[in-house]
Amino acid sequence: MALINCPECHKSVSDQARSCPNCGRPIKREEQRTVYVIQRANGRVEGYEEFSQLQRDGWQVISEHDEADWDGEAPFTRVVYQMRR
Repeated sequence: MALINCPECHKSVSDQARSCPNCGRPIKREEQRTVYVIQRANGRVEGYEEFSQLQRDGWQVISEHDEADWDGEAPFTRVVYQMRR
């Protein structure tokens, strides 16, 4: 839990509060998710459907990076997307 400032009255409010206890303004909570899209050596892609659906639902990519890995059988590339709405 952290304290944030109410955008309306600028008093301290818990980031878990639904509204400011001082002025009653609703507190919008930002949602974040981590999505993995995996590209296998054989060309198969996993996780892209979830990523695409989140984009259609208005989620935005805030960061992305690639990771190379090995699953015991073949190398693969994992793209890690941090997304928020």
